This record gives sequence, structure tokens and C-alpha cells, in this order.
Amino acid sequence: NASATVTVNVVTNPDPGTPGAITLCTSSLPIPLFAQLGGTPDPGGAWSGPSPVVGGNFDPAAMLAGAYTYTITVPPPCANASSNVTVTLNTPPDPGSNGSLNLCSSAVPVDLFPNLGGSPAVGGGWTDPFGVAHASTFDPSIDPPGNYVYTVAGAAPCPDASAMVTVTIGTPPYAGPDAILNLCIAGAAQNLFAILPGADPGGTWIGPGGASSGIFTPGSDPAGAYSYTVAGTPPCPSDDAVVTVNVLTNPDAGVDGTAIVCANAALIDLFTLLTGSPDPGGTWSDPFGSGMSGIFDPALSPPGAYRYVVLVPPPCTNDTSFVIMLVSPTVDAGANAAATLCANDPSVNLFTLLGGTPDPGGTWLGPGGLTSTGIFDPAVDPVGDYFYTVTAIAPCPDDQAIVTMAVTPLPDAGTDGTLTLCPGAAPVALFPLLGGTPDPGGTWTDPLGNPNTGTFDPSSDPSGAYVYTVAAIACPNATATATLNIYVIVPPDAGAN
Repeated sequence: NASATVTVNVVTNPDPGTPGAITLCTSSLPIPLFAQLGGTPDPGGAWSGPSPVVGGNFDPAAMLAGAYTYTITVPPPCANASSNVTVTLNTPPDPGSNGSLNLCSSAVPVDLFPNLGGSPAVGGGWTDPFGVAHASTFDPSIDPPGNYVYTVAGAAPCPDASAMVTVTIGTPPYAGPDAILNLCIAGAAQNLFAILPGADPGGTWIGPGGASSGIFTPGSDPAGAYSYTVAGTPPCPSDDAVVTVNVLTNPDAGVDGTAIVCANAALIDLFTLLTGSPDPGGTWSDPFGSGMSGIFDPALSPPGAYRYVVLVPPPCTNDTSFVIMLVSPTVDAGANAAATLCANDPSVNLFTLLGGTPDPGGTWLGPGGLTSTGIFDPAVDPVGDYFYTVTAIAPCPDDQAIVTMAVTPLPDAGTDGTLTLCPGAAPVALFPLLGGTPDPGGTWTDPLGNPNTGTFDPSSDPSGAYVYTVAAIACPNATATATLNIYVIVPPDAGAN
């Protein structure tokens, strides 16, 4: 017998799952697209998209972003079914590559960013070797050496990325401060290095005759400038100091000097006040015997005798001179001021009107150079500028301040007046009816105390006392009034024809 088998599968419509989406970093590992579908998709489908899909996996490093379609193909009468997985790719941040920076501790601050390799993205942040946030600028005078890390934030799911600049700092050499050395021509040899406090050893000397051992022998070695140089290790430059050697038969500290200065004068080099031909390189002491630089500050230094000594080794002897410093105090006339008084105000002491902190004891001059006592009487004294002068002791200049005085006259409302009118008369202005010389600009009130325009209308305004008031300017609570009495009479009645 012979037989054959037919296997019949009955399927429902295929289920490709629901659409999915995922965001990856281009540096991420490959992932299976099937796992990104939602629902319960049937296996066995095929993938298509912007890039060929191998093994159902998406490789962020090699494939394009976009919509990848999962399709399940079935025979009729069932219909094929599809679903999508949308892939978004983010690029990882680029902090550049590691770099290095070698600086001298005496160098100026430098920006770390240009010392990164590659093409780092801007906008990142720095941390110092201790992990503390740091500016992009490195200051070798205060910042520690080590690894300075630059971090650029990544867009999820890309992680942050970092690169670092390794900073090393070199110590600059120190050759000491410049100095002056006075030696006796009959004295012993001197080691020039001994007068360079704090200098690094191992440097080289060059004198007026060329290379030198740094040992100076008076009488045989030439006087002049001896340069001491300490070589620096890159990037630190070399450093040098100059010792100026003077060979003296006997030192000369110059001839004593005296100066009188004002307390607000500029700093003074006492050496310039010595006369004769003093040797440089001596030492100064103040009137109390304390050492000082030789620079006199009139505002702070005490007056008195300042001693200058030129020291030399035996058998020569030291020489001494003095500068007597005298300080004249400055004077203060205060700050300018101005005041306006009323003519009936009491007298005022002009000194009390000055601003600042004026010194007492000065003299006053009024307008036109007239002598003044400094007491201003607004009733009799002229207005204008009053000058207060405080005389100083030379060489300080005198000081002067000005008080400008003005006087406001008392108000004048004129004198009382009287007017009689008929009821049919035309309106009349009240101001011309006042006696005397009234000030304009005042105000009127009628007999009932109400404001009036200054015009009286017999047909409507009440008879009685109209009061004119002038307020004073700069005279507190000062007014003047005049009363105008107006009467409206009844005309005679001759009766009817």
C-alpha cells in the first residue's frame, strides 16, 4: 500500500504587535527590534527600514535612525500585518581628548580649554584635582597642580563625557634682590652671594671684567655692577640680581639737610635732601632709632632727625649724616555754603553755615573786600559772597571757603483804602485802590472770608472789608495784609414825574 499526508494549519489573522519607539546613543550596543514592539506580536516576521536589518537587531553605530517596519506575511485569505519601531539616535558629547599644561608659578593665568586635544564642545564644566567646581581659568599663583577635568553633559541616553588637562607647575628661580655694597679699599675679600638674602645657590656671576667667582677683593677687582644669574627650568625663565660694588677710601654720608613739608605733600626720598656727594647704599633710621626705607610720608612719618649711615668694613670708618624733617599741618576752611534769610531774621554766625569741618580762628571778608566779623545781620549787611580764610604755616597753602548770603524782603500789602460806589457802577479792580507800594501777586478775600478775584462788582458783591494778603518768600509764616473798605450807597430818589 502507498500513502501520503497533508497537514492543514488553520491560523487567525497575524498579530505584529503595537508600534514602539526607542532613543539610543550612537555609542550604544546593538538591540533586538522585536523586543521594542508592544502587545504580543507573533514571531517569524521580517524587518525593513532605512538600513538593512540583520538578525532582527539594530546597531546604533552602523544603522540610520527612522521607522523600522515589522511585517508578518500569511497566505490568503488572511492579510499580511505590520507594525513599526521608531528609532531616534543621539550623538554622544565630545569633551575633546586629554591634554597637558606645564606652567611656571610666576606665569599669568591661562585658559585650560585650548589645552584640550581634538575639537571639544563648548559649554562644559571644569573640576579641580579635588573634584570641586573650577573656572576655566587656571592661576598658577594660587591653583594646585593636578588633573583638571572637563565634562560635557550628554543628551539621554548618551552619558556625560569627560577629558582632562594635567597641569604641572615649576618653581621659578630666585636670584635675590638687587643690592649696593660699600667696601673699604683696604678691606678683606667679600662673598657677594652673602648679601643676596634668600637667593638660590648655584648661579653664575658676571662682573665688569667678565665672568666672576662672586668673591670680590677690594684693590684688585674692579668696582661696578656684578650680575648673579640663576638658570630656570623651562617653562620658568632665569632670574638675576645685580650687586653694585663701591670701593671707598672713606665713606661719605653727605651733608646734613633740613626740610619743612606740608602734611598733605607727596612721599619724599630723604636721600635727595642730603647735600654734598653722599654715597648710596647706606641705611636710614627714624627719630626713634628704628630702621626705615628712607621714604618719608608727611601724613604718617613722625617729624624729627632721620639718620643716614654709610657702613663700611674696617679699617675704613662709617660716616653719618642727618635730615631734619618738620611737618606743617594743613588747614581746613570748610566747604562752601549758601543761605537765604528773611529781612527780619536775627543775625547769624556765618561760621555755623560752613560745610565740612572748618578750623576756627580764620578771618572774614564781605562783598567788595569789606572786613566782616563773621556775624551777618540781614537788616543791615550787604548780600553776596563772604570769604572765610584760614591762614596756614608755610609751606602749606591757606584755605578759603565762601558763604553766599541772600536776603528776602518782608512782604508789603500796601495801606488800607476806602471806596464808595453806586449799585449801578461798573466793576472795579481792587489792587489800584490800595495805598503805599503793595507787592503784586497777593490774594483777596471778601467780607465773608471767601476768595475773591480782585475785582469788585457792585451789583453782586457784598459791601465790607476786602482783605489783601501777601505771603513772604523764604520768610516762614510771614504775611502782610491791607484792608479795603467798600460801601455801596443807595442813590437818592426824586420820585416820579
